[in-house]
Amino acid sequence: MRRRVVDALRFPRSCCAAAAVLTFFLMVVLPQFSNVFKDFNAKLDPALVAFLALSDFMRNNVNALAGGLICAILLAWLLLRQPAARGVLIDAASHLPLVRPVLSYRRTALFCRNLGLLLSSGVTMPASPSDSGRHYGRDGRFDRLEPGRR
Repeated sequence: MRRRVVDALRFPRSCCAAAAVLTFFLMVVLPQFSNVFKDFNAKLDPALVAFLALSDFMRNNVNALAGGLICAILLAWLLLRQPAARGVLIDAASHLPLVRPVLSYRRTALFCRNLGLLLSSGVTMPASPSDSGRHYGRDGRFDRLEPGRR
């Protein structure tokens, strides 16, 4: 169980580390190079200009960005605590092209695991609907059979 938890936390931990490195690069390293680029008066690549502008924006609005990030994390935490919101999120994710087969395989695996547990515990499966005590008449309505009438 410990290995599964560690494996499950590996991806979010990697994303957080990558975000921290990118933030450090944009807030500390890139501004030092921007002064060098300005001193040379060289023509800069448009991608570099965009990153320099993003770096300046982040440095000028640190407090607002940190407050917005904290509010977004708290809002996501509060929303994901509610089962209805989690259901909506999972339903929306289940329509994505790569997620749909994964969820289908997960549901199949859960069904097979639960069926295996039931069978190994001695629960028998009915061979037909009449074995489970159900009978459908000619009119299609459900009739419950008496115990002696199978």
